[in-house]
Amino acid sequence: MMKLFLFLFALCAFSVSAESEVYDLLEVNGAKAYFSNHQGLMTELMISQRPELAQQREVVEAWEEKYFAWSKLRENLAPIYTDRFSEQEIAELINFFEEGGPEEFMETPTGEKLQAYSAEINAEFTSFGYRYMEEVGPRLDEMLEQDDVQ
Repeated sequence: MMKLFLFLFALCAFSVSAESEVYDLLEVNGAKAYFSNHQGLMTELMISQRPELAQQREVVEAWEEKYFAWSKLRENLAPIYTDRFSEQEIAELINFFEEGGPEEFMETPTGEKLQAYSAEINAEFTSFGYRYMEEVGPRLDEMLEQDDVQ
């Protein structure tokens, strides 16, 4: 029983470490900055698509803040990297981005792997955006209905 407990503890510790590393990667590769630079865009997009929402702008802003917060997004984006790269490779990718993307990195096994997966990773980021919007879009209507009731 003790061995099982130790195994599960070690597994959880690895998972937390890997998660932290990939979050660091998402920061140094520019993903966090991209989403930060586009804060408020979802509110404007929703109001442009549905002008009647302008009257409930605060609710739309609260929806965006809740569902498009970086902490929420990064949880969903992390598997894009953790499914393809080992913890060691993620550490190498972090170094690559921190060092400004030196060209010689692309000749390493991890660099070659990054190049091989680059188009797939970009496609998955885009696909995630569509899937995520389908998931959280209806939450806006729920929040709007709750606001109408109050």
